[in-house]
Amino acid sequence: MVTGSNLTFLLTDDSLLESNAADYHLSLLVDRDGFTYAITRKSDSYILEVGDQRFDRESKDDQLGDFLSQWDKNKWNFSAVSLALRAIPSTLVPKGLYDSARAKEIIQLTSPEKPDRIESHQLGALDAMMVSNFPSAVVEAVNRTFPEVQVYPNLLLNLTSVMAKNRFERPLQLYIDMSESFMELIVAGHKQLLMANYFDIATAEDALYHISNSIKTLSIESEEIQLYLAGDIELTSDTYKLFKKYFPKLQMNFGFDMPKVAGGLSSLRKQRFMSLLNQYPCVS
Repeated sequence: MVTGSNLTFLLTDDSLLESNAADYHLSLLVDRDGFTYAITRKSDSYILEVGDQRFDRESKDDQLGDFLSQWDKNKWNFSAVSLALRAIPSTLVPKGLYDSARAKEIIQLTSPEKPDRIESHQLGALDAMMVSNFPSAVVEAVNRTFPEVQVYPNLLLNLTSVMAKNRFERPLQLYIDMSESFMELIVAGHKQLLMANYFDIATAEDALYHISNSIKTLSIESEEIQLYLAGDIELTSDTYKLFKKYFPKLQMNFGFDMPKVAGGLSSLRKQRFMSLLNQYPCVS
């Protein structure tokens, strides 16, 4: 690990130069616990820098804006900037039934959270629309620094990658991306999406409960499903060992598109940043 000014975590390659910013894509990933970013060189799709900043949840929005306003790369002329938001209320609606005038009503039917900034995105692989409730304070904090930023639900990007793999017949797969206080879950297989959701968690046992309950709802046995883990988890951790007891077909998810990293990032734990590293291939 290399620590940098104002950052909890930073890995960077020597080839990263402001003068080449027009060839770079900046990917931002924000959730309730903080944010991570990656800078990808568009000409060859190599990732040149990954950084992470944790925030106090109570004042996260202000801290995010303060960090970006002081960040040493906030004036770089990036070719493009994308922002993905994790663990936000979202729901899928068949495209033929979607009515933009009722987007707010749709999200209220599936989430108890107060409607804030309602956005809709097309998910072509499922011929559906994803309606999401974005936290406007987060979007505005990023938009002040990067006015041209494109904003997406993180679940949409991960679903895009999962369903691209399921264009062909594949066995059942369960994808888990864990953070400190929540996890995102996707179940797919046999050319279909079976479930997509996120859950609040405090312990590994919480995560195991939600996983087990989800597949039980789908009438799936734990022995028959391939479980892919990503996020805040290590192969040597008690959490990994706990999951291995219940899911024999278990392995780490290092990225849907096997991201390429420059030499200065050779020690990067790709599974920790799976959602972040998945962002660029989906939006570039």
